[in-house]
This record gives sequence, structure tokens and C-alpha cells, in this order.
Amino acid sequence: MIPTASAALRRQVVRTSVAIPRRPLSTSSWLRPLSSPAIALSDDDNDAPPPSPSPLRDAVRAAADAHISRRAHAVGTNTWLAEDCDDERPTVLSVSPAAFAPGHVDGRVAPPVPAPDADSFLPRRSVDEVPPPSSLYGLERVVGGTPLRSVGCTSWTDAAGKEVAIAPLAKADPFVLAAPAIAAMDASMADLVGSDHPLLSRLASYFLDPDPSAGGKKLRPTMVLLLAEALSDAHPSLEVRPDLAGASARLAEIAELIHTASLYHDDVIDRGSVRRGRPALHGIHGNKAAILGGDFLLARASVCLARLRCCAVVECMSTVVEHLVRGEVMQLVGAHEAGNDSGKRLEGAMGKYLHKNFYKTASLMANSCRSAALLGKYPQSDVDRSYAYGKHAGLAFQLVDDVLDFEDGTGKEKYADLRSGLATAPVLYAAEAHPELWEMIGRRFGDEGDAERAAAMVEDSDGVERTNMLARAHVELAVDAVVGIGGGAVGEGRTFQHRDALVHLAYKMVRRTR
Repeated sequence: MIPTASAALRRQVVRTSVAIPRRPLSTSSWLRPLSSPAIALSDDDNDAPPPSPSPLRDAVRAAADAHISRRAHAVGTNTWLAEDCDDERPTVLSVSPAAFAPGHVDGRVAPPVPAPDADSFLPRRSVDEVPPPSSLYGLERVVGGTPLRSVGCTSWTDAAGKEVAIAPLAKADPFVLAAPAIAAMDASMADLVGSDHPLLSRLASYFLDPDPSAGGKKLRPTMVLLLAEALSDAHPSLEVRPDLAGASARLAEIAELIHTASLYHDDVIDRGSVRRGRPALHGIHGNKAAILGGDFLLARASVCLARLRCCAVVECMSTVVEHLVRGEVMQLVGAHEAGNDSGKRLEGAMGKYLHKNFYKTASLMANSCRSAALLGKYPQSDVDRSYAYGKHAGLAFQLVDDVLDFEDGTGKEKYADLRSGLATAPVLYAAEAHPELWEMIGRRFGDEGDAERAAAMVEDSDGVERTNMLARAHVELAVDAVVGIGGGAVGEGRTFQHRDALVHLAYKMVRRTR
């Protein structure tokens, strides 16, 4: 270490430092001289003039300039680079402000001229954010008196009145068909969430276990993978991107990463102690570690999403994260409705409850399914059907999940929602028969014994039965959507095993016990 010298001597050391050779930018060891204590100026040298430009600084600036001055034509017409970097100099835009796409989030990344793939640059709010209440209730069959079809039926009459045969479960089991792809995804995910820090790796992989008893049902990736195959089956002659199979597999991973991150955060917010029959992550490593683990999974999902190189899918899946936050905020506010009219209170509370369910659960399924169709650039009608399938299947899934809160042996604590202050569909329906429930809902079951009294009132009502009926109504809407993919193509010796597997997957939503 150089002994302490005068300010002048130290300035001389800086000015007479040996020239640093120009090496490839990938070499990092040559950065050390700038941070060496031997040439660093102390804080009391405010009167010293700045050091003269060095070859190192010139090289770094030249590399930065070369990086940010690249244009889209140099890397492909569908890739647009932001003209900015972490530099103190003013940003110089490569296109005039008039050329920015109107309404785009950031004009710097909008194409200056229409590109062949211009449709992928969606308007800022083009993704359906709030489905109309009528599409969430799905009560037409229940209230209108039309009987629900039997769960697991082997034929279906679509919206056009055409009879569609459905293969039996033994020939179109969704989890059997998707098993090879899910196994490959599990192997990929283990590498995807790896980190150079052992704690971060443990946090990220806690619920990504290949064992279904620990890693969950993998419902969302199964849905994405089956739908990608079903769309391909319905459009065998359509020209698609050559890497569609790999892109669809990566989309399935992204859906699972986002879902798992939401579980980490949910358990912290709801103070849940058990998840999938094992201790919640925050109960082992603490709240901060659980939140950081979820953030890490979202970060990895974002990187994977960008690598799909489909702007429509990036916007679609990014909306899911926004919806998750909105759903949590709605859950914090609660479903309490003021007033004396029980019917209007139920209608208002159910509307808020179902919108919250869409944001927290159905949005991920709906937008993942829509993204599977967008990746293949399938007809818009099938993009809409894919979205509708995921939306209604997701709503049915959450309704059944809320019913399971009143049952034992589900892998979660019984009455966990009630103890967290949540009024779910069985409770809201039960409030019609037991109006005193509204007061408990208003105070979020905060008084001693509220959760137990509310559970008893639910058991003494038809709340669970009506919730199951509503779930079945949404399953029917999901099946209506999926059987219409490809215009309901049938015959000619073609098989639609993956479409039929999606039908059975929807049936499993209302049959599940955990």
C-alpha cells in the first residue's frame, strides 16, 4: 500500500498512470486500476482539477455509444431498441416525436414506420382488463332454469346446435397427455430458477417440486400445453413460427413461475401457515425472504417473457401481474355492502367477489390461454375462445377452491379464508338465509368466535351447493368455448384428443377435492 502523500503528489500519480491497453470489453480484470486505493483521491481534494480522459474511459464510452446506436434494421425488423442507457449525457432520440405510436407507454420503443408485424404493437389498454359482470356471473343456465349437463358427459351440443363427440377420459386424460411435456418443464424449471446464492435457489424452488404432492397440480402449464396442441390440431395447414413448440413450452413455464410467485406473496399477506400440505415458505424463512423469493420468480418470468419475442404476448402476460395486485387490493377492501335489501347486498358483494376472483385467479389462466393462441397467430375467433376457456375455467376453479375451505383434508387449513377475514361465495350466499352474517362480513370476522359462527351458518344454508352450481355453470361456458376452436372442426378421420382433454380438465375443476 502506498504511504500517505501530499495532494499534489497523489494528483501526479493519477496523471502519470501507465496507459491501459485496449482489451476486449468482455475482459473485466482491467477495470481494477480505477478503484485501486493507490490512485483514488480523498474527500479533502475538492480543489483538485479532474483527471484527464483516460483510454479506459474512452473505451467504455465508445462501447456504450456503439451499443445504443444500433438500429432495428441491424437486428431484425421486429426488434425495436430503446435509445437510452444509464449515462449522464442527454438522450438523443433516433426518431422524431411525431413518429411515436400514439398512446404507447414509451414512444422511444415504438416503431417509427409500420413494420410487417405492426399488429403486435398493441395500444396501451388493448387487453381486456375488466370483463363485464354478466360474463363473470354465468348464471344464465342456473337462474333461467336450464338444467346443468352432467359432469363428464361424452357429447356436447355447441352454440350452433351441432353435436360434438367428446372422447372418454381414459383416452383423453389431460394430465396423462401432458405428462411428458410437464416432466421436461420440471427439468427446465430447476435450471431456470437456479442462482449462485444457495438461499435464493432454495426459496425459488420451494414449490417447484416435480412431485405433485409438493409441487402442485401444474394446472396452468398443463392448460397452456394442451391448448397449444389443440389449436395446432384444429389448424393443421396454418403456417406458424418454426419454434412454436418451444415457445409454447416456455409460456407454460412463465405461467407457473407467475403463479408460484403469487403463492409466496399471498401466504405472507394472508398469514397462511400451510400450503400444499407443507409449511408455507414464510413460516420457514420469514416474510422478507418469502417476498424476495416471489420477486425473484417474477423477474425470471419477465426475462423469459421478453425472449418469446412476441409483443402481444408480452403485454398480455404483463397484464396478469397488474391484475394480481389489483385483486389483492380488492381483497384487502373486502366484499361488504351496506344497505338493508339483502338481494341488492348479495348482488353487489358477489360482483366485487367475482371480479376479485378474476384478477387473482382467472386472469392468469385466461391470459395464458390467449397468449398460447397469439404465439401461433391463430384466427382472432380462436384467440377469443382460448381466452374465454381460461377465464371461465379459472373462475370455476376459484369457486371450488372457496368451497374446499369448508372441508377437511384439502392440504390447507379449514376455515382459513374466514380466519383471514374473507367473505367467499358460500358465505355470501348463506347471508341470504342468515342476515346477521353481513355484520360479521363488515368487521371481517374480527370478533372472537366469528369464524366458527359463520362456518356454522354456512353449513346450515345452501351456500356451498349454490357455489358448486355456479362453478358448474362456468365450466359449461368454458367447454362451450373450447369445443368451438377451429370452428368446431370435426370428421375426416381427424382426432381432437387435446381439445377433449381440455374438456375433461374443465370437468376436473368441479370434481377436485384439494
